[in-house]
Amino acid sequence: MRDTRSAAHARYQQHAAAFRGVRLWPIAGVLFCLLLMSAPIARSGDQTIAEVTVQGNKGTDAQLIKNVSGLTPGQTLTPDILQQAIHQVYGLKLFDDVRILGEPFGGGLRVIIKVVESPRLGKLVFKGNKEIKEADFKLDLKNSQTLSPGRLRDAERLIRRAYREKGFFLVEVSSRVAPTSVIGEADAVFDIKENKPVGVEAVVFEGNTQLSANALMKKMKNKPRGLLKSIFGGGKFNREKYNDDKTAILDTYKKNGFLDAILVSDTIILDEAKTKVTLRLAVSEGTRYFFGKTTFTGQQIFSEDKLRRALKYHPGDVYDQERFEESIANIYTAYQEDGYLYARVTDETKTADSTVNMTYEISEGVPAHVHLINVEGNVKTKDKVIRRELAIYPGEVFRRSNLMRSLRNVMQLNFFSNVTPDYKVLPDGQVDLAIKVEEKPTGQVQVGAGYSGQDKLVGTVSLGIPNFLGNGQDANLSVDFGKRRQSYSLGFTEPWFLDTPTSLGLDLHNTARTWDEPQTPGTNDYAELRRGFSLRLGRRLRWPDDYFRVYWDYRFESVNYKDFSSEYGTYNLSNPFSYDKFTWPQTTSSTSLTISRDSRDLPEFATRGSRSSYSVEFAGGVFGGQWTYRKHIVTHAQYWPVWKGLTLAPVWKVGLIEGGAGLTSVPQAESFYAGGIRSDGMIRGYDDGAILASAFLDTSSAVRMQAHAPLTSLLPGAAASGYMPSRLVRGRALAVMNAEMTFPIVQQQIHGILFFDAGNVWLNASQMAPFSNMYSAYGFGFRIAVPGMGTLGFDFGIPLRGIPALGIKKGKIKPHFQFGGSF
Repeated sequence: MRDTRSAAHARYQQHAAAFRGVRLWPIAGVLFCLLLMSAPIARSGDQTIAEVTVQGNKGTDAQLIKNVSGLTPGQTLTPDILQQAIHQVYGLKLFDDVRILGEPFGGGLRVIIKVVESPRLGKLVFKGNKEIKEADFKLDLKNSQTLSPGRLRDAERLIRRAYREKGFFLVEVSSRVAPTSVIGEADAVFDIKENKPVGVEAVVFEGNTQLSANALMKKMKNKPRGLLKSIFGGGKFNREKYNDDKTAILDTYKKNGFLDAILVSDTIILDEAKTKVTLRLAVSEGTRYFFGKTTFTGQQIFSEDKLRRALKYHPGDVYDQERFEESIANIYTAYQEDGYLYARVTDETKTADSTVNMTYEISEGVPAHVHLINVEGNVKTKDKVIRRELAIYPGEVFRRSNLMRSLRNVMQLNFFSNVTPDYKVLPDGQVDLAIKVEEKPTGQVQVGAGYSGQDKLVGTVSLGIPNFLGNGQDANLSVDFGKRRQSYSLGFTEPWFLDTPTSLGLDLHNTARTWDEPQTPGTNDYAELRRGFSLRLGRRLRWPDDYFRVYWDYRFESVNYKDFSSEYGTYNLSNPFSYDKFTWPQTTSSTSLTISRDSRDLPEFATRGSRSSYSVEFAGGVFGGQWTYRKHIVTHAQYWPVWKGLTLAPVWKVGLIEGGAGLTSVPQAESFYAGGIRSDGMIRGYDDGAILASAFLDTSSAVRMQAHAPLTSLLPGAAASGYMPSRLVRGRALAVMNAEMTFPIVQQQIHGILFFDAGNVWLNASQMAPFSNMYSAYGFGFRIAVPGMGTLGFDFGIPLRGIPALGIKKGKIKPHFQFGGSF
């Protein structure tokens, strides 16, 4: 009997050790001995369960606990059944402690399942995690769940796994429960010590005789960190990306003609310190294949020559899986362009030695016609605003290029964050198109303030509604108020006047401004008052292509100068052209013609296409007014996709003004100045309008200039010797180049920018030297699309040439802030 009891006791201890945190407490020593000796007593029928009860449960149903335990009246109690009952109840993950007690009852045992319920989870608290976000742990713990030890251990394992997949093999994770002020509730606190991530010390390839290790590693994410790997332990090892790396190796082989290449084995070798890994990969390259003969069958609509032009390979080229798949896509595109949506291309490849011969079997079907076009997703924008931009119509043969052009035109409205197509095939072979749009906030309300050296502090309130009442019209109202500048402007544009592709617009403006000339900062030299209006008329063209537009504009403006400083009033060259005898206000009456072409894919953050324009303005003559001149401006912007979202965008702008004799035939406001972002030529790194032309004038010129001193930025100077010293004035010639490299941080929301600007202003065209005498700067910035505000721009320019007279130093960084895009 003693041996039996000892064996039973040993089994009991083994079972108990398997359940950490679970304790077995019999109610009395005699009953404890009886339970330990359950095997022989059970055979005599003395240890039968008479009743099962539950104690300690507050929020958990007692019947649930009984059912899960498996203990029922009439059952013979054995150590195995006892252990299984504890295991199953504890497995509910609802309790911190589970005990089973027994007491005599009705000729058998009353079994008492005594539990201590786990607290409810308040919140999760993570401490020490810097490299991995909490969401990446993917824990299944939720508020109000019971916080059992088992659930905490499961959470620890998930956190460790997340770190190991990121290369942090030395991470230390512990958990604890922190009671809250709410009874029965506790926070789960995870203390994380990340330690250093494991670095990739080396990648070793075996069996690669045709492709070098560098060629194979080029597409891998896990690889050593260049020449300094021995010092820094290589790049971080990421287990998640390791499978992608193995796929990339095989893709590299397929791209180079090795269709039979396989990965024989891969091994991750962790060093003893667990700080570095060596990746060892064995490959079997197989035979290198080349493109052979290509045959087409079944085609009737297209000639074989046209289909061959769609291929991206030639016989004898090394076989490339990507070029093969691109060729099939091009064949489909060719058929879709002519409406053959149901065309099918079946490819069959046959290898002969190291040559891959292709056969394309084509089933052309019949062309599909467009039945209906539905517009979906527009809440504010009216259907007609979208439909009039479409280049595809019901009843026409479906053409892919027309569909893509339609999507581009709708996006160019800049009312939508996304435009996607969908189609449904009808039983008769026609298709119903759906143009699905996602509207974005287009109303722009701006309330703010700005500061500049010229205008000082200026408050701004503006309201812009680019999609007024959902009709696609543009309305705007802007008010600037400050001590040195007050302005009001109102504008309205109807882009489809009388439901034709003709735009009609009207602008009104009134601006009062006090000027400081650059060469006498801190003094109020004169006040300027501008009032005027402009009437605009535009039309979309179909020739040379439908990207062209032409605009006509008539502008009338009255400019009045007053409150001249004492220097202007006292200086006199005894000439009949004194400013005191000049008639104020001065008026400008002009008309202009602009021809533009815009093929950009997006109105903001464009990635391809171009935008060009030429405008010429005629003032005076038959149009009246005091000023007579001709003004020419040419601009061109090109957008080239470079690599994975990087876009190179160079922009050129050249301006030239022709007029009568002397600089005074052109008003100051129409002459060119550059620098900063609020000027005729954007050159970041310099103050707004800081780049002017240099004038060296004789006395007679000085007389003419003095007559219109406030219009030419000239200040009085000594003229007794027959000449005036060199001064800075606005010029008649301008050349500016801006080059930007943009890259998305968040698609269509946040973009980064690297830029280089260069340009200058000259008195006239004969002095232009755009390749030698230029002001230039480089820098960086970013653009943020903010709903309800438009696009915010932040640029930081570093000038490569200083302007000592204005306090602009070479190499000193200059910040710029703007609403809207750079170009």
